Amino acid sequence: MKENKKTKIYANYFTKTDNLKMAGIIILIASGVEFFFGWSYIGYIISSVGLIAGIVLFIVGSSGRVSEAEISEYISKHTDTSCTIDAEEKALAKRVRKTPTALIVEGFVFSSDVMIRKTKKGSLNSSVYSKAILYPLDTALLIRRRILLIADEKWDDASVEIAYSDIARVEFSEEIVDSPFGKKLFRAKNDNIVIITKDGNSIAVTAQDNVEVDTFIKEITAIINQS
Repeated sequence: MKENKKTKIYANYFTKTDNLKMAGIIILIASGVEFFFGWSYIGYIISSVGLIAGIVLFIVGSSGRVSEAEISEYISKHTDTSCTIDAEEKALAKRVRKTPTALIVEGFVFSSDVMIRKTKKGSLNSSVYSKAILYPLDTALLIRRRILLIADEKWDDASVEIAYSDIARVEFSEEIVDSPFGKKLFRAKNDNIVIITKDGNSIAVTAQDNVEVDTFIKEITAIINQS
């Protein structure tokens, strides 16, 4: 699914650099010093031109770029209510167990095909974000997931129900990934819950930094062993 056309393009969060903005700041500082402390007429002219050039570079470098806050807002807007059981799905809602409670897992996904940007705090954001809810049902594990493709401003939804009797095991997986983007190579980590079926297939669901995962896996494993 794709949104209507935006005035800002979310891809530029990953592709637009700070070079022009930083160059503008440096020129502004240097020109300001020369303007206030220079002693020659030529110096004043040069510093005045520099001030104008610095302002232009700063404005051009700052304009049209999506910020970290806007990326977070975009993610929240398109994942907060995703993956939930709709109020009209009454029959399905009745099948949800009280324990263990449904597990919400989410996070950025890293691979060789994503765009990457380092945040101000030093962590990594990618152009793909995953959110899923794992619902323990009476006889099956229901997985509802949304993959948000931020740079393309679209998303894919999936829903799969796996009978407990068909599950071989559920485990946690940590994977270190080298992701090249532009001229840089980023080393990132994917944390996943992996559901492995008895026929050898598997489904990996992103579960970055979720402290409830271990408990959920133990409780689901107990249900599987009883099936």
